[in-house]
Amino acid sequence: MEWRFITSRECIRVVTSWNAKLITQNREYGANHYRIMMDNFVNRPNAVVPVYLFKRWNATSIPSYNMGVFGGRDLEFIHYYCCQAEKLLLMNHINDRFDSRSHLDMNVIFEQMLFAALADEKGRKPKSILPQNIKDTGYSASEFCDFCRWNRLQLLHIIGGNKRVESICQAMERKLFL
Repeated sequence: MEWRFITSRECIRVVTSWNAKLITQNREYGANHYRIMMDNFVNRPNAVVPVYLFKRWNATSIPSYNMGVFGGRDLEFIHYYCCQAEKLLLMNHINDRFDSRSHLDMNVIFEQMLFAALADEKGRKPKSILPQNIKDTGYSASEFCDFCRWNRLQLLHIIGGNKRVESICQAMERKLFL
């Protein structure tokens, strides 16, 4: 489970004033981390990879959006994206307890990369609450997970490996339950 709090009044104002068709946390640019994940998926025996996703795999930087914040009013596209994610899961037997090859770390592919590929394919231009593009491994604890400065951050998002950092988990517990 990830906890996200939009902390900056400016971010809240931007999101509510947009009336946007699609909203994400931020655009990302990929480095080796996402490439390894995608390689593990695409190179599986009998992998079924849609052309629109395969094309992005061959790019220098795999396009993605961090969907720590996600929404919008284009419900038709959001439904299409959800259906495509489910179809990809089923076609590739991901999380199938009877298939030993199915246990891959796939959330980034389904969340970040698939959404970006479909948005690009369908000509959708999501708005992001964070203006900067962030490297896929560029989410520092001090910028996103600092509970001592939560009210000065643009966004509080316990992301990636920070979910396993004891001091961050304890700070979240203190903030939520004390």
